[in-house]
Amino acid sequence: MPDTRMRSRTHQHSPPHRHRRPQHSEHHLQWPKPQDPVPDDIPEPPPRLVRNLAVRAFEIIDGTRTAAQLGPWITPLVARRLERLRAMHEERRRVLGDQRRSVPEAGPAHITRPRPNVAEASVTLHTAVRAYAVPMRLEYLRRRWIATSLTVL
Repeated sequence: MPDTRMRSRTHQHSPPHRHRRPQHSEHHLQWPKPQDPVPDDIPEPPPRLVRNLAVRAFEIIDGTRTAAQLGPWITPLVARRLERLRAMHEERRRVLGDQRRSVPEAGPAHITRPRPNVAEASVTLHTAVRAYAVPMRLEYLRRRWIATSLTVL
């Protein structure tokens, strides 16, 4: 008769697998990769594009624009994040009874290029009440710059 005590003991001491990360979470969404190798002649992201993205993202959160209007320039993940921020902003407005709308004015765009096909940028938006920082990451995909990460602080 085989000794089953050893088998049950080793099974009891096997480590739990509760620290595994889910394989398909929202943070691991794959954006299509460019088919061709990264060319060296990728143009700089236009500062006007960066400023416009910052203002439009603010307008989405403020409720004067929809995320679908930025569809070609942002990823679906960025669109979902902006919609969540919009919902939180609307809830805050409802609780406080604040129905004012802010009109932002964009400051200069600060752009760096950590890789040829990646740009990191920030813009400061000024309203009558306060200033907002808008950091973003842009990637050059399909011959244009697309925001793969963007938030309004």
